[in-house]
Amino acid sequence: MDKPTKVKIGWKDVKIKYVDPSFLKNNVDCYGQYISRTGTIEIQNEIKGVDLANTVLHEILHALVYNSSLNSDGGALTDPKDEEQVVNSLCNQLMTVIRDNPWLLDFLKDEINPEKQ
Repeated sequence: MDKPTKVKIGWKDVKIKYVDPSFLKNNVDCYGQYISRTGTIEIQNEIKGVDLANTVLHEILHALVYNSSLNSDGGALTDPKDEEQVVNSLCNQLMTVIRDNPWLLDFLKDEINPEKQ
């Protein structure tokens, strides 16, 4: 399967761009970033496999936090450090469940298929 170039999150398509060279965010090396203003996820071009899958899911979770206003004033994740900790923890746990249960994604897709209803 080719690397994805967009993902529908909420009401819009979010572009996924693969960038060179590696970048730093807040002086910390990171594999990806979600840019809400442009509706873009940027991912380091050189990552592959489970790191790529984890990074895509991680950035989707950041987009969901933004779309849910959880990081807006008064939200539960207004501190960027709190947002990163929650997103990173949930993403890593989800990836573990997905990897340990290879049947899970197909099961979920089958169950939400409108033709099955």
